[in-house]
Amino acid sequence: MLKNKKISIDPNAPDNLFTGAQKINEAFDEISLKNEGLNRKVDDIIAKLVEAEKLVSPYIPTVNKRVKTRQEVISEIRDEISKPSVFTLTTAESFPYFIAAVKPNLSGGNIEFEVKVKGVSNARVSIRRLLDQGMGTEQTIVPSVNPVGNIYSTSVAPTTVPGTNNSTFIGVKFDFLATVPPNSFIDIESIKITQDEAVLFNTPDLRVINLEIVSAVVPIGENKAMKYVMNANNTFLQQPKHVYVHPHGTGVNGLTSEDALSFDDFRFNYYPLYKDGIKYAVLAPGIYTVSKQQYFWTFTAGLDIVCLDGVAKLLGGTAYVQQRFIPVEGNIVKVSYDPTNHYLDGVRSGTAQPEVTCLSNGVDRRYFVKPRDTYALMAANPNSTYYDVATKELFIHWGDKRFNIAVTEVLTGMIMNGQYNSRVINVEVLYARSHGFRFAPTSHQGRKVELYGCRSISPYNSEAFSIDNADSVIVDCYAEMAGNDGFNFHQAGESILVNCESNFNYGDGTSHHYDCKGYMYNYRAKRNRVGGNTPAFGAMVYMDGVYTEGNGAEGSISYAGGVSVLGGNGRAKTVAYVRNHTSVGDQIAQSSTVTSLQGGEKAALHSDSVDVSRPTTVAYRVGEGNELSVSNPQGIQTVEGDVGFYNQS
Repeated sequence: MLKNKKISIDPNAPDNLFTGAQKINEAFDEISLKNEGLNRKVDDIIAKLVEAEKLVSPYIPTVNKRVKTRQEVISEIRDEISKPSVFTLTTAESFPYFIAAVKPNLSGGNIEFEVKVKGVSNARVSIRRLLDQGMGTEQTIVPSVNPVGNIYSTSVAPTTVPGTNNSTFIGVKFDFLATVPPNSFIDIESIKITQDEAVLFNTPDLRVINLEIVSAVVPIGENKAMKYVMNANNTFLQQPKHVYVHPHGTGVNGLTSEDALSFDDFRFNYYPLYKDGIKYAVLAPGIYTVSKQQYFWTFTAGLDIVCLDGVAKLLGGTAYVQQRFIPVEGNIVKVSYDPTNHYLDGVRSGTAQPEVTCLSNGVDRRYFVKPRDTYALMAANPNSTYYDVATKELFIHWGDKRFNIAVTEVLTGMIMNGQYNSRVINVEVLYARSHGFRFAPTSHQGRKVELYGCRSISPYNSEAFSIDNADSVIVDCYAEMAGNDGFNFHQAGESILVNCESNFNYGDGTSHHYDCKGYMYNYRAKRNRVGGNTPAFGAMVYMDGVYTEGNGAEGSISYAGGVSVLGGNGRAKTVAYVRNHTSVGDQIAQSSTVTSLQGGEKAALHSDSVDVSRPTTVAYRVGEGNELSVSNPQGIQTVEGDVGFYNQS
């Protein structure tokens, strides 16, 4: 700023000049005081701008986690299944199995096994049987010996692998004797399995394996045989392998859509298929029904399960619409139910009651109806059910709300146990008792699950999507009417959710816990009993583009609302960053608090404000000692005990 200079006057100057100079100097003094005040105001404004920049930039970072769209992934898979793929084999390893799954007659004679080879050089062939469902134990039934002529053959007793739908798995394993030299090869002409002269398996052209090992890349032949080619770097080019699965499939090997496998055949044989080099299970759109007494659909192998056109629906129960209910008395109705396919022996025999899950009516959050052991107990308690095994009738006593229902008949929908990375596309799980989708390695070891276009509807008593100790990419997925949270993340792992929605759940729309990190873009949550999005107990979650409506509106959970950040429980600080949040009718739009589980650090919520489009009870709430920063606090509503802007309590 400019500095004012006073006029220096000789005291002997005439009075009129001296008086004029004094007035001018007094004016300079006044200007100087005003300048000092202005300087202080400018400094104060600059300081506030600096603090505002500190608030907005570090606390509300812009994070763009780029993931592929569902259509991009589907297009890549379409391309991949029509082109060669690449895998690497070290000379210390065995070449992948060829495995046939057969269903022998346990009362019949021995299984006859024959492998016809064209030639073998610098390698050996073993015929083996797998002895357990996990495929971890094998028995060599023909050791590495020279064939009779060009045929390896043997016979084995018709035993089966427990838990595999009466199947036995017999395979060919290729072992290289030493460092693989150029021009080594294994060339198999045919594989045939019979029992009592009945053919259990016979290789058509597509199942013939033709392996050549050469010193340079050789183009894959035009024939339909699966042909492996290795270059000088021990890199194999493999003709892509995938199987087709159809709701009414009766195929043998699933290598064409006309020869598609049933879902049961695929489910029981997915591990041998994986060991045989199958990478994709391509599901036809449609409804896949449960097998008798089936507990769950479990997948331990690294197959991608994809529906490239439409949606594959895994039906985990029997659904009934209200129009099928027959009035009995008052609010009691009944419907016929056949428990043949229920996974519990007690339900089938009448010694246990089935569990009923409510389906969405588009308005109300998840309600529980409780099984009762007698008709009298059901009649005395609204929102109860009773199944009469003698008449095969299911009775429902409604309270003040009514729903379409489903009887749960599968324990868990789709379990991927985390031994392998997994990818699922356009699959919907309906009415499971527990989780819809479950991916849970025992520890965080970099395993990853990718879900595109998947839906989980009305799992009875747990989460729609449950992921522990794993990284995840979840795109275009939907959770509805879960018995707990829609999307639930525990222990550790980084999750990226894009264009996902979670509505009408009994717990939270989405929750991250402990050491989980979440990145959520264009997320919607509606009418969840607890929060729309609830980071808790040490998690870090970044959100950009959040729409929440009616979450926690019943008021039964004090902290519940659109975005609810929870600290405590003996964990590190929970931190959430929120951009572009619209709240419509939530109990609280945004809150930062601790639960009754004390200990650990408090919570921190950093927001670029919230658009309260329609009446919301409270816009912001912060518990004592917690953090709430709002860079642009507009349209804030407060009530006594709540605050409207940064770091007040």
